[in-house]
Amino acid sequence: MSKPGTSVDGQPGSARLVWDLIGPSNEDLNQIWFWNASMPPTVERCIHDLVSERSISTPDKVAVQAWDGEFTYRELESLSNTIARQLRAQAGVRVGDIVMLVFEKSRWTTPALLGVLKSGAAFVLTDPAQPEARLKTIASQTGAKAVVCSKLQADLARRIAQDGDEECSRQDKKQKQKQKQKPAVVLVASDDTTLQHAGWKVGGASAGFLPVVPADSAMYVIFTSGSTGVPRGVVCSHANFVSGAIPRREAVGYGETSRVFEFASYAFDVSIDCMLCTLMQGGTVCVPSEAGRVDNLGAAILASGANMAHMTPSVARVLEDPETVMRSLDVLGLGGEAVSAGDAAAWSRLTKVVIAYGPSECTVGCTINHEVCADNTTIGKGTGAVTWIVHPDDHNRLMPVGSVGELLIEGPVVGLGYLGQPDKTAEVFVRDPIWLRQGHTGSKGRRGLLYKTGDLVKYDANGYIVFVGRKDQQVKLRGQRIELSEIEYHLRKNLPPCVKIAAEVVRPSGAEPTLVVFVDEQQPVVNGTKTKTKKVKNDKVGLDDVVKLSPELGAIVADMDGLLGEELPRYMVPAAYIPLQSMPVLASAKIDRKRLKALGASMTREQIAKLRLLAPKPARPLSDLERSLASLWARVLGTDVEIGLRDSFFGIGGDSLRAMKLVSAARGEGIALTVAQVFDNHTLVDMAAVAVVDGDLGSSEPQNIAPFSLIEKTWTPEEARRAASKYCNVKESAVEDVYPCTPLQEGLMALSAKFPDSYVAQRVLRLADMTEARRLQGAFETAARESAILRTRIIQVPGHGLQQVVVQGPIEWRSGATVEAYLEADRDEPMDLGKPLVRYGLVRSADQVDFVLTMHHALYDGWAMPLVIDRVNRAYDGLATERPAEFKHFIRFLSEVDQGACEAYWRQQLEGATAVQFPALPHEGYMTQADSLLEMTVPAPPRSSGSATTTATIVRGAWALVAATFAGHDDVVFGETLTGRRTPVAGADVR
Repeated sequence: MSKPGTSVDGQPGSARLVWDLIGPSNEDLNQIWFWNASMPPTVERCIHDLVSERSISTPDKVAVQAWDGEFTYRELESLSNTIARQLRAQAGVRVGDIVMLVFEKSRWTTPALLGVLKSGAAFVLTDPAQPEARLKTIASQTGAKAVVCSKLQADLARRIAQDGDEECSRQDKKQKQKQKQKPAVVLVASDDTTLQHAGWKVGGASAGFLPVVPADSAMYVIFTSGSTGVPRGVVCSHANFVSGAIPRREAVGYGETSRVFEFASYAFDVSIDCMLCTLMQGGTVCVPSEAGRVDNLGAAILASGANMAHMTPSVARVLEDPETVMRSLDVLGLGGEAVSAGDAAAWSRLTKVVIAYGPSECTVGCTINHEVCADNTTIGKGTGAVTWIVHPDDHNRLMPVGSVGELLIEGPVVGLGYLGQPDKTAEVFVRDPIWLRQGHTGSKGRRGLLYKTGDLVKYDANGYIVFVGRKDQQVKLRGQRIELSEIEYHLRKNLPPCVKIAAEVVRPSGAEPTLVVFVDEQQPVVNGTKTKTKKVKNDKVGLDDVVKLSPELGAIVADMDGLLGEELPRYMVPAAYIPLQSMPVLASAKIDRKRLKALGASMTREQIAKLRLLAPKPARPLSDLERSLASLWARVLGTDVEIGLRDSFFGIGGDSLRAMKLVSAARGEGIALTVAQVFDNHTLVDMAAVAVVDGDLGSSEPQNIAPFSLIEKTWTPEEARRAASKYCNVKESAVEDVYPCTPLQEGLMALSAKFPDSYVAQRVLRLADMTEARRLQGAFETAARESAILRTRIIQVPGHGLQQVVVQGPIEWRSGATVEAYLEADRDEPMDLGKPLVRYGLVRSADQVDFVLTMHHALYDGWAMPLVIDRVNRAYDGLATERPAEFKHFIRFLSEVDQGACEAYWRQQLEGATAVQFPALPHEGYMTQADSLLEMTVPAPPRSSGSATTTATIVRGAWALVAATFAGHDDVVFGETLTGRRTPVAGADVR
């Protein structure tokens, strides 16, 4: 492999395979097409017609039972017909229009919604608790023909209608042209069946025909958060909804005896499903009051007599008397968040648990798992849809069974797209992927519209879909990918069920990203008694909302570091716990993580440090050196955790790169320490024992090495200069120094000679203008003058082998017609012996300037490149730069190594070894060349704070075990490229 890589991190539950050329096997394709060969049928019906049929078959059955009254199916049919006719006659509503609904939880919402549908319009169901500005934006984006509201929301509706038109004129002139007049405000009274419109005489609207509504016309628009901060409207048709609702009713368990609790906010599409799927089956919708829904959910469910309820797992966890509530239900529907195995095991013993998944773009629940148990918390299989899993970066490539990829939905549930956003629609609603058109053995290809969910999933062996996370919102901390749900799962195992938590990576003001846990006690435990549940807060969350934990919970949290450290890698153990008065939530009842991140960003490092809880209290550093080292640890690791004498540098987040930074920082404080000593003496007390205080160390510089002093004694400087001049094609006066190559450099140049594009990196930087480009040119000229490595070439001299040559002179700046043309020409030109190993390009076009840096790996590694860039940045800003460490100091170290002792060491280590080659090569001398890249992510094993085992050591051990297994031999020998920065060379670990 050209760039082999195994990234060890905390991605839970699965390994992510990213294939370049390797794809699913024929067996995989057989299985995938077996699951997805048959497309669910499209049902060309309108939902209001299906509800009307129930009104005929069961007219006197209660359709809606609410806190403010009830309606039978007969009454529901009559009211919705009246509302439909009134909308057409008085507000001019026609097929294809959009009508906005503004209601608190009430029995009147249902007839109003059905009335809008019967008028031919699509509805936008909203929650009046949403910010008024958002509601006005929705009105303007939809060009709402009318705003239908309850008596309680009449004033709000008038403001929305009044200002929505003005907002429209500011935001979208085309939309303004469509909306020629302000929306009509239509009031659904709560004391009779009349509709009132300001200044209009009501009456005469009871007669008249209602239109035949096409099934492919828009049924509703649901608004989700947009990436630009403006809500995005998803449009779904009647056929979309009904085609999913019919198979969903069986999978979930909707029936004539269903009494479905309408918990979800009206801003959330689950509320639409609870209402219409129930009525379509002849069941009863149970509508709580807003207060009952929020303040005492469990009691409201019991009082309503509901036997089905849908909510998020977070809400289910904080139900009062959950056992009684869940036993009263025939079905508990869960969605919106991942369901833990523990929750599934506990709740499935009390009632039937169903997990539903469905982005708004594909109606409500396009996958259903109705066989939930501790061993099956997947999101199920397609319902009204088929499911495909593709490469996260290329939807034209299917992933193998068991591999993680992006979920695509195909079928009649795939919606019509985003309202007024054709470009965004085209991004995620894709047609006819290559593999779909091609089909597979026994399965004909087809054309179709698919929705790219942005969710990372995988198939299990039975075709169930396992949810992994979001493609575009992977959380990373210090280079490690973190799955927050895994951390939350382990936290919940150790916390009381009444505690609501949310793990987040936040960036405190002026500090590095930090993993924290926000805590809401919900029902604080006081003397063994739960207090009253607090009302969920939906407005802005600030520092005033940070409170103290109860003593009981504080004692539990104090032990959490040790408990989590036994099950999770150290980097997944939270740095602090931030207790809140209440957890901020969205209208969907999901935790509002955006506001939590904003709160974290508003806090300082010191404020978060005060919330750090550790147990047991670590033994404190005693000597001045121990305290100095502890301070350096904290600085390098970016942590405020109190560091104890027995803490391990690697156990609290250190790694090889941070070890290098520690040595550099220590030198600046006059403390002599090497990277090797950090590894060998990883606890604070042991490190202090080997560190040496030297007051002059911080300002010391490496000893100068005279030019040409490292070449062979039989080769004179004059001869070396002449050879370098000849093979580099430069003047002799331009040759600054010559010294041998390292074995690694020799190997890299040999590989480049065989494969010219190997080990050469290209980097492109877009610049604002030529002024910025000229400043950057000057910065690189300065950096090149100061850094010999940027002026180094490699030559081969007969009798002397490969040598490095440092050449004086200005940078040669290259150009091209376009960036693409430059990069292609640059790749086609090998970095041969004697040629510059760093190339600089500046490509100027009509509207942009691009800088291109091309560099051979023989001159840099992953540690050196950031230092080079930092030097350039400082020169760009006109700042002084520290003298860089010269590579020839490392060359001198290598020349002084006792080769005989090294060989003797390896002879002793490998004595009696009979290792075999793995992988086996076709013949001796065979040269491998990779044509693909495979990356795998696996969970890192947990380590305690006292562990000295690094991640690199764990990976080496794992590879040795794998190689031994496949080779069928216990003796395993493999090569590994290391940084070489643990050597006792001044500046090697710093510059």
